[in-house]
Amino acid sequence: LFRTFSSPNQHLMNSLLERLSVAALGEHDWTVRLPAALFGIATVPAMYWLARPIMRGWQSVAVALLTAVSYHHVWFSQNARGYSGYLLFSVLSTGALYRLAVNGRRRWIAAYATFAVLALSSLIIAAFVILAHVILIPFFMLYRHREALPVAQTIRRLVVAFGITAVVSLAIYGLTAIELLRVV
Repeated sequence: LFRTFSSPNQHLMNSLLERLSVAALGEHDWTVRLPAALFGIATVPAMYWLARPIMRGWQSVAVALLTAVSYHHVWFSQNARGYSGYLLFSVLSTGALYRLAVNGRRRWIAAYATFAVLALSSLIIAAFVILAHVILIPFFMLYRHREALPVAQTIRRLVVAFGITAVVSLAIYGLTAIELLRVV
């Protein structure tokens, strides 16, 4: 898994978790689908957590409810693929980025880097989510500037968060980098 990259459809984390699930619980349809199902279930409260700082309580609950009953979310949560992990960790990384950019607390550096790396491990296309996060930074800094909050320290913390994400991601995908570029 770590030495080959046969297609952009490679779901690294899901493949590893499927192997662990099958090794621990036996080979059944449900054990192969278990990681995707658990990630899908966890996405519902994660959507609430993402929405809560920017919406009212009932609106955040509505976001979580719409996620829970979304046909595509249910479909990919029962599918033996990495899409539900990709969604979960993209939502969590976005929430951590928002909290880091708005309140600037150091603890969100590790949270962002962890969730972003897990999203990339779920599906390589999470790189586009991270790119979108980078594009959002000037808007967050404009918000901080307008609220008379410190900007320079937050920018340094964001650079550290993105730097950790890049280094760990390169360590994960480094063995397959040349093949990855050829395939993509």
